[in-house]
Amino acid sequence: MSTTIEIKCFSCSGTFAYYFTIRRTDEPIKCPYCYTCMDARSADEMLNAAGCFEDANADLWKRSVGYDNVSLFQFNLISTTPDKFYEENKRHDTDDYV
Repeated sequence: MSTTIEIKCFSCSGTFAYYFTIRRTDEPIKCPYCYTCMDARSADEMLNAAGCFEDANADLWKRSVGYDNVSLFQFNLISTTPDKFYEENKRHDTDDYV
């Protein structure tokens, strides 16, 4: 089992893959295009969620092996995107409110 996390960087609009199984806890998660780092708390929350997700998929696979009546399923997570909200609010400069 291997979990790949697709991450979108809103600093540069780049999207990149993060491979959960080869994570490095001593290095921050960094956009490979603009080098913006994800804050440690967000990275920890994302990695914890990915770990739970990977465990659930591994459990489904284990339960289907060797049992005739247990079908195999796989989870894929699709997140709603904040693109539109972010782009609309990004246009508001502080000068507009002076």
